Formats: sequence, C-alpha cells, structure tokens
Amino acid sequence: NVALVAHHGVGKTTLAEAMLFLAKATTRLGRIADGSTLLDYNPDEIQRQITINLGLAQFEWAGHKVNLLDTPGYPDFIGEVESALRVADAAILVIRANAGAEVGTELVWETLRQEKTSTLLVVNQMDKEHADFAAALKSAHDRLGINAVAVQLPIGEADQFHGIVDLIENKAFTFSGKGMEEKSTEVPIPDELKAAAAAARAKLLEEAATGDEQLMEKFLGTGELSVAEIRKGLCERVVQGDLVPAFCCSAYNNHGVKEILDEVV
Repeated sequence: NVALVAHHGVGKTTLAEAMLFLAKATTRLGRIADGSTLLDYNPDEIQRQITINLGLAQFEWAGHKVNLLDTPGYPDFIGEVESALRVADAAILVIRANAGAEVGTELVWETLRQEKTSTLLVVNQMDKEHADFAAALKSAHDRLGINAVAVQLPIGEADQFHGIVDLIENKAFTFSGKGMEEKSTEVPIPDELKAAAAAARAKLLEEAATGDEQLMEKFLGTGELSVAEIRKGLCERVVQGDLVPAFCCSAYNNHGVKEILDEVV
C-alpha cells in the first residue's frame, strides 16, 4: 500500500497515471487538463483540476500487487491524507524540481512523521524551467530536516533533462520519446557526470552501510558493497525512518517513472 503525498499542483495524479499506464492497468495516459485521468473522476475534481477525494488504484509490477493511494494536496483536505497514511506501508513524497519543499510539503511531512510512515522522495517536473535536483534536495533537508539521499542523478535539467544515473546499480539510462511513446535505453555514464556520480555513490554506500554492523565492516574494509547489500542496507534504514531515498522524474513526459516503480518494489 503506497500513498502519494505532496503540496498541491506538484504532479501526484500525473505520476499515478504514468505508473498505471506503465503497469498496463490502463491503455492511455490520463491528463488533468483534459479531465481524462482515472483517479480524478469526480465532476468537481475535473472542473477545478485538483484532487479532492482520496483516489485508489491497483496494479501489478515485478510480481507484486501495489495499491496506490492518491491523496489531495490542498491543506483543506488533510483528513484524506491522514486516512491514507493509516493503511499505507510507505509514502512517496513528491516535490517540484524548481520549487523544492513548499508550505504544503511541511504539512504532509509532519503527518508522515506522526504516522511513522517509511518515505521515498520523488523530485518531479525535472523538465520544467529552473529545475535543480540538488537544490530541491537541499530544500527538503533545510526546511523539513529530511535525510534525503540521492539514489539517482539526473542527466541534464529543465529542457535538457533526458536521462538518469542509477547510483545503486551504477548504470545510466537515457529517455527517448514522451508519454506513451517513452523508451529508456541503458548507456555508459556520461563523462561529465562521472565525478559527481562517484561522489554521490560513495555517500549512498556509506548511508546504506550505517544501519548494519556487518555491512559497515565490509564497507570500511573494501569501500564497496554489492547491489543486493546496498538495497538491504537502504531498506533497513528506510523502514527505521531515518533515511529517505531520492529519485527524479518528469511524470508528464513519463521519463524516469519506470525506474521509480522498480525501486518502490
């Protein structure tokens, strides 16, 4: 059970629609502007182009059944967020790449803390003007006190955003096509990102090792961990609530959503 939570207007419902499309739970990408989304089906929601009621959708991904809870972003409907978090195993907290943590983000983060919900952070709208992944993470850290650790780095930002570096598996993927035509292709990590990726991966390995004595011993001894060990270490710390892994995507273009789904599972 995964709840999508955020300040209003950051693209939660668009992200949910992209997930449903990728999981083949629907054959099209619903758009809020067209009133064609599966989750905002109430006439009031279509007219105002906002989520008012808690939306529920199910799909299967990588052999797991996922119940997705799409919550409203307006503070007037915080009761719906609280209801979702009572039954959620985890939450995806979505922030804007060009705005970072906002007032509504503070409110939902407080609720996440009260409910002790394990959280993943998604920096959405990486394709928008002034998108800045590092600045968005810094604002989550400074405004909310979140220990947000990048598990991906964007390749390009704003209108140049066209791929991600997966720091867990140490691979890069570039995107071609948009929306329903989106395809991602594995490529070597770009030269200009190699130093940044190595530094970010070293930090990620250290964070993964911190919650487990055996992993810490191996990390201090060899400076490396296997992909399975990184995932195990991260999982433990996410469940303990002292680490929030951070991803980046453009949900509207369906760029990076598949990679987020893999990590959710």
